[in-house]
Amino acid sequence: MDLKLHIANHAQDGVFQWQIFETSWEATISKTGEIFKGKELDKVIITSGDPTIGNYSAYGTWRANLQGNMGSRYQITVAVSYSPDEFSWS
Repeated sequence: MDLKLHIANHAQDGVFQWQIFETSWEATISKTGEIFKGKELDKVIITSGDPTIGNYSAYGTWRANLQGNMGSRYQITVAVSYSPDEFSWS
């Protein structure tokens, strides 16, 4: 799998507010041989803590578009909420 990742952290008055993750990747499904190109844009709102050290709480939306070379296409949206002790999604 090839992966490219860009992360932007936004702070206001020294307090982290949100993060945006931009990801593009390519993966091959071993069972079918289909090659997928994926693009993802995730945004999380930071409710407490410091994302630069990985100890924080946040909620947000992860969105991905996947396009296969055999005609398959998927759009995925996931609502997430996490803290150092818990992760939930729908």
